[in-house]
Amino acid sequence: LEYFYSDIKDILPEYKIIVKEHPMDIGRVDYSYLREKYPEIIWIQKWDIWDYINISDYLICVNSSIGLQALSKYKKVLTLWENFYSNNPWVKNISSQEEFSWKLTELSQQDLQKQQKEIDEYIKIFRDKIFISNGWWQNFNQKTITSICERLI
Repeated sequence: LEYFYSDIKDILPEYKIIVKEHPMDIGRVDYSYLREKYPEIIWIQKWDIWDYINISDYLICVNSSIGLQALSKYKKVLTLWENFYSNNPWVKNISSQEEFSWKLTELSQQDLQKQQKEIDEYIKIFRDKIFISNGWWQNFNQKTITSICERLI
């Protein structure tokens, strides 16, 4: 956040910044320093992720399925470093701090509304062929195992 805050405010000055803490960070990571440094940022912890996506125009994330979820709602997504969906034409991905400003500018000029059909098709293929729901690598259940086995067969 500290590295990118001024670029966000320069490129998208009319936007408010909302930071949603990752559920695994709550109670484990102390963000009080950043909250004090950036009092104009809205900090949230527990809030339905779809409510958060629906009110957003942009989403900047590190490595989370939330970016893919946001893309499914035609939101502009910037990922910090590579992840499992950052190689598609609608998500901008940075691999260094120096790329942030120009990639965010590039993203701000995209019109995803004109590409809804292609995005929907990409999301469907990703959901059907690649993404495994019902758990994650440290917290999986029988549905997760069944889903993985069905893909292997």
